[in-house]
Amino acid sequence: MNHGSTQRLLGDLQDLVSEVEKLTAHAVGIAGDQAGEAIEQVQAGLKQTQKRVHHLQGELAHQARKADHYVRENAWTSLTVAAVIGAVVGAVLTRRR
Repeated sequence: MNHGSTQRLLGDLQDLVSEVEKLTAHAVGIAGDQAGEAIEQVQAGLKQTQKRVHHLQGELAHQARKADHYVRENAWTSLTVAAVIGAVVGAVLTRRR
C-alpha cells in the first residue's frame, strides 16, 4: 500500500469515527435512557477504534521513516550496481554484433 492510499484510508477511518460519534450523540437525545447501555458500548468501541487508528498512524510513520532512511543510506550502492549491470549488458550486446 503506498503512502497516498494509506493516508486516504486513515483519513476515511477518522471521518467514519467522527460521523459515528455525531450519530451516537444524536441518538442519546432521541432514545433517552432506553438506549443508554447500547450507546455506551458503541462509544467504547469507537474509543478502541480511535486507539487502533492512532497506533496505526504511528506505526506507518515509523515504517515510512525507516524506508526513507534505507533509501537515502543506500542510494549510491543502488546506483553503482545499476551502472555495473548496464555496463556488462552493454559490453555483451556490443560483442555480439
